[in-house]
Amino acid sequence: MVNWDSVAAIAGGDTDDWAGARIEVYPTTTTMGGKITPCIRIRPPSSELPLAKPAAPPRRRRIRDDLDDTIPFKWEAAVSDIFAGRCS
Repeated sequence: MVNWDSVAAIAGGDTDDWAGARIEVYPTTTTMGGKITPCIRIRPPSSELPLAKPAAPPRRRRIRDDLDDTIPFKWEAAVSDIFAGRCS
């Protein structure tokens, strides 16, 4: 949990306080399973970096109203059969 610990050291131990904290993510390498592999790490910003622009909200798909949402199953009968012990 190296990255978690790094954010906690920068933004504090309570994750509720992490929103808005400034961190810098950078590429590096680590040893995993005896091999050197690429990874990312977190550190305090080295300078006043601009904040990333928020992503545009996803477009909402139009919901079709012509679908039949009824369930062709008799729930009341099934539940009554279960309680009466007629189902296995």
